[in-house]
Amino acid sequence: MIKTINLHNILLSVVLFCCATAQAQFQPLIKMAKERNAMTFKLEKNNGYIQRIVINESDMDYVMRYKGDNRFFSIRPGKNIIEQFPANSQEAKGKFQQHENILFYPGREVKESKVGKVVYALPVKDGSTIKCKAAKDKVIVNREDSLRVPCVHFQLNEGDSIYAVRTGTVCFITYDRLKSFYVYHNDGSFELYHDLESNLKVGQHIKAGDYVGTKLGQKPFKMFFFYFDQETLKTTKLPYKTFSPLFRTSNGDIRIEDKHELHAVIDDKLKRQEK
Repeated sequence: MIKTINLHNILLSVVLFCCATAQAQFQPLIKMAKERNAMTFKLEKNNGYIQRIVINESDMDYVMRYKGDNRFFSIRPGKNIIEQFPANSQEAKGKFQQHENILFYPGREVKESKVGKVVYALPVKDGSTIKCKAAKDKVIVNREDSLRVPCVHFQLNEGDSIYAVRTGTVCFITYDRLKSFYVYHNDGSFELYHDLESNLKVGQHIKAGDYVGTKLGQKPFKMFFFYFDQETLKTTKLPYKTFSPLFRTSNGDIRIEDKHELHAVIDDKLKRQEK
């Protein structure tokens, strides 16, 4: 389980999704930590080998990559042995330290088949009815590239309460006119609650069905669901793959693939699926 993240002591290397225009684009920016206390780099000698080690001092999972290299390394909280070389080899003589050529992506590799089986609550109170539809929003990857990725639009009125769709931990918050916040799950996936009024804080643990904020304005409330995927990074330069989850309703668990009017169900089985 993710513990509270102290951003004063740990400056996370975070992929930011920022609302940039009235069309509600969100722009992923890979931001390297300027402080060096999120990750500690060291070399250790062990049984005739020199080991490259990264100590992750945060409670987030990361994927590490050397810029220009197609190898990816899973970085869990605590000590991680990245590579090892014979002590007398040329590779063992090099330095190992954090620099601009080492990138960290929050999250970890997950299987789409596993993520696709997780059931989410609708972002309204148990028993409420809500209109929603599958949509695609434009993502600006960089100055030259953009693509459209799946998301879900929920029709809520201004002032309506919004509730957590799944148990997890708030890992990042962006501020524009309103707040957008990101929730991380134990399986390595995230969701983005896009533009709402909220008092949530980074590191706060929320449970499915908890009140998380208030809808402002007349535009649909948008949510994005995603996880780190190296193949998506290679082909689109976007390090995360979006997906459409299953939602629990009075008519069973459904995936939102068109326009729907759904009746929300938040039962004990849904709440207990998180470990």
